[in-house]
Amino acid sequence: MAAYLTRYYLDPGSKDVLRIYKNNRQELPEELARASKDSPEYTKLLNQLKSAIQYISRFEQGVTPIFQEEPLIDARTLQGEYIFAYYQAERVYMAENEKNIAQVELDDVYGIESRPGQDFVKYILNLKTIGAMAETSGKPERAAEIKDWFKKFDDVLKIIFDEKDAYLDFDIETFAFHIVVPGREPFAFDALSSGYAAVLDIVVDLMMRMEKKAGKHYDLEGVVLIDEIETHLHLDLQRKIMPILTNMFPNIQFIVTTHSPFILNSIKNAVIYDLENHTLVNNPEGLSNIPYDGIVEGYFDAPALSKELKKKYDRYRQLVKKETLTDDDYEEVAELEYYLDEIPDYLALGFMADYKQLKLELAQKE
Repeated sequence: MAAYLTRYYLDPGSKDVLRIYKNNRQELPEELARASKDSPEYTKLLNQLKSAIQYISRFEQGVTPIFQEEPLIDARTLQGEYIFAYYQAERVYMAENEKNIAQVELDDVYGIESRPGQDFVKYILNLKTIGAMAETSGKPERAAEIKDWFKKFDDVLKIIFDEKDAYLDFDIETFAFHIVVPGREPFAFDALSSGYAAVLDIVVDLMMRMEKKAGKHYDLEGVVLIDEIETHLHLDLQRKIMPILTNMFPNIQFIVTTHSPFILNSIKNAVIYDLENHTLVNNPEGLSNIPYDGIVEGYFDAPALSKELKKKYDRYRQLVKKETLTDDDYEEVAELEYYLDEIPDYLALGFMADYKQLKLELAQKE
């Protein structure tokens, strides 16, 4: 049975209790100042203040995760057989298109915030070199193993770019790698769009974490935390990111935060918890059978938001269509753009394309 996180324990209680203790921490010193030091009331207030300080201190030490096979986790983690990783919201894949051959030593164990994926291009360049040398030095099995690795990486690219003919090209003259997707110009790893870079930042990092222990199967167990997983992803990638990750790394338990309804209804067998409204969705279907507009309606207060959006968008359109704009008009336009630019596409599908066209019209006027 796979070991996975079953719950976490917030020591020693809930946020509601914490709020009470924080209020006590703020108010009790004033009450102590008014009480006589020799009175029982003073002793009582002092003990309450000490309890509040101790509680808050324990609470702020963090959370304790609990696993259903907890005694085994520490040993497996130390052996590099169980993965813990964290990816923050602003993810940027920093790998350079390395052209100098260098040995990359894979670690047995990586820390939760380590970034082995940044050495990915250097690693595969070294792998190509070893493969070529294996062919010329009478080691056909090693050469075939490395060819098979690159074939499997091509399969990874096919999944990510949703293109059955995508592959990784290697230029033997320049030692440069390029991703080839039919219908597009070949591009290097350091020329990825922000969306695909955000996906590859996670994918190749997890591959590198598993490379030494799991070989080419990527089936190690572990827990991976991803903050605001939809960051930089266009709508199509928002629908695909969770299926991509769960299919490639089937034994990883992904714990993600998101504001995107396309993430929420992208997979089955997911436990969903609304942190603001304290709503739990825990069934085999998750929210996969609910259309995105139903999720927006239920979770994002869409009617109130849509009314405000329409008001600001209509005003923006009115200003842009004016033949001549005053300085005050441009100032108002800037304020409206600041607001409208922050609205996620999925909350404004009805007019986002028109809004972007209006911005182009305005730029031409300027």
